[in-house]
Amino acid sequence: MKGFLFLTLGSIKDYQKREFALDGFSKEEFLASILLAERKNLKPVVFVPHSLFSAGNVLEDSFWEGELVSRFKELGAKFIVVPSFGNYNNLIYKTNYESLVFFYFLSMLEAYFNKGFEQNYEFYTDVSIGLNLYVVASLEAYRNFLTYLQFVKELEGEPVKGNILYTRAVSKSDFRPYPLHFDSVSVKAFLSLPFSKGELKKFIQYLKNERFPLAEESGRYFPTALRFVAAFNRTLPLLLRYYGVYSSKDIESFAKKFLSALLNLVSEEYDLKGLKVRCPKIERDGDTFLYRVNDLEFKRSFIRAFFLLSIYLSLATQLERKIPDWKKNTSLIRKVITNENLKRKHLYLNRSSLKNLMEIYSSLGYKLSEVMLERESRLI
Repeated sequence: MKGFLFLTLGSIKDYQKREFALDGFSKEEFLASILLAERKNLKPVVFVPHSLFSAGNVLEDSFWEGELVSRFKELGAKFIVVPSFGNYNNLIYKTNYESLVFFYFLSMLEAYFNKGFEQNYEFYTDVSIGLNLYVVASLEAYRNFLTYLQFVKELEGEPVKGNILYTRAVSKSDFRPYPLHFDSVSVKAFLSLPFSKGELKKFIQYLKNERFPLAEESGRYFPTALRFVAAFNRTLPLLLRYYGVYSSKDIESFAKKFLSALLNLVSEEYDLKGLKVRCPKIERDGDTFLYRVNDLEFKRSFIRAFFLLSIYLSLATQLERKIPDWKKNTSLIRKVITNENLKRKHLYLNRSSLKNLMEIYSSLGYKLSEVMLERESRLI
């Protein structure tokens, strides 16, 4: 597998095959996405609006036994039902734009987390169904997702490339080949703090008040991450060593647990004859469908929390690679800072470590003096 393809279905019925063309190759398929996924070895992540199912009944709809699903199953697709909005067939679906963006974002992260952090994947999103609220929400979520990845990859100097797929509008009377077109999506990730200290404190208090499953662990990870990133951003290597850093594996593990806890709050996964389908948690009140994700506050803060973890992960990974003895003397530094009478010795970074630290800063565009960094590392 070389990457991911995200798409939202505009219908679940009456799909007819059309000839789609890519790089001089053409083939009849139900959707352009299928041709792209097959030719480029991409994992399709297929989003299906809840309102497309008959009477809102996801689990018993015949859609899951149709040819379109069978074709996607051959490509290893993951299906995700997303909340809907509006009135359809005398039923009312209630969600909002922010909840929709958040649900898309969590689903994209889950697909990526399940395949690991190390690979340099390609990313595509298909907007061929036209401009509607689902596509707009998915595009905003896609940009947030790419921003998360850019933070993770920032210190490696490789920009994360996202792509948008589209074709001309498919018509029942137009049997000419439909060429696949692409636009690129670029995002910028600045080494700035996603939270102020006060904002993070409110967010953690919210997690505790709501008895979020990882509230206590979040109260340790996020403040540590914020202090560490702030110290790095202000070029304070002494404070970096004082605050210390969780290992990259620990940060990855916590990010996965944090995402899993969020997904369990707002969705549930079903096994439909061997096909894993994630659905939003739904509460039905007569003819009205309500979604658990609507009730979750601080949605933007949850996205920013993932940004903070991604910056922290990027720094931790680079420090482990370039300065293997980074944690050496950390406990002694803490004693020195809290007890001025303790003998001060061997606490500065050696020249090799200073050089490697300079390289990390340089990769982010910082112009620092090695002499100044060395002097600061000796201050205690």
